[in-house]
Amino acid sequence: MAGDLHCHTRLSDSSVGLEELLEMAQQHGLDTLAVTDHDCQTANVRAMNIGKRRGITVIPGVQLSATHTASGRRADILCYAAKNPDRLEGLCHRNTQIRKRAGLLMAAKVTKRHPLSNEILKRCCQGSVCIDGRHIMHALIESGAAHDFGGELWRTLFSPASADNVLVRVRYPEPSEVIDAIHDAQGVAILARPAAGNDLDLLEDLLRDGLDGVEVWNPDNSPEETTQLERFARERGILMTGGSNFHGMYSDMPRHVGAAVTPDEHIRALLKFLPVAKSA
Repeated sequence: MAGDLHCHTRLSDSSVGLEELLEMAQQHGLDTLAVTDHDCQTANVRAMNIGKRRGITVIPGVQLSATHTASGRRADILCYAAKNPDRLEGLCHRNTQIRKRAGLLMAAKVTKRHPLSNEILKRCCQGSVCIDGRHIMHALIESGAAHDFGGELWRTLFSPASADNVLVRVRYPEPSEVIDAIHDAQGVAILARPAAGNDLDLLEDLLRDGLDGVEVWNPDNSPEETTQLERFARERGILMTGGSNFHGMYSDMPRHVGAAVTPDEHIRALLKFLPVAKSA
């Protein structure tokens, strides 16, 4: 049952469509997959139907954006197997509108520095619910301003460490609000990629807010970070998941579907887990 529980499609910020994603998952021998588009659940029903034809169990998922005001950090919280996903649609819509506005502002900033065709940008965003930095970078590559997603121009424009970045500071709902919404939908709340932001202290705060688990296995982790996260999760008795954070060619490093997976015992634990809403 080993499965990749962190994958994106063209609906959010990947270069790959849903059919292609499921085909690649089959080619890599995956038994289980979760589509976790940013603030978008649209792919889930179709993904489950395609998965049945290909012999792949698809766990409904979504990656929900949050802002931890106390620290100013962005937190991405993965929701899995929500029994009432319609209860998350309001949150998804609000977050998507925030993402759209930020994407348009970033595109405007980039256009002041580099000639950027609106038609090319529209084509690169086709099929997505919003404009993302990856779409803008794709348009710059198409325009000849750059040749890859991990190069100097990408780091200059879209790295928080760059003094010349075009990132737009936005505020999403608090993680506690997102976790409550997930539980109200009877889903499981998992913090995505905590090692990427050195977020172990944030993880502690989110556990007090009711977080159910943490993403332990991810290609961005060092072996030491993976060991640290696994030990942390075992000590606190929380769920552990893993996935590739697949974005197709929209990645700053090569990674395929299944580049990191959740072992079968942890998939079983996730599917058996019974989240409890505060109102329950």
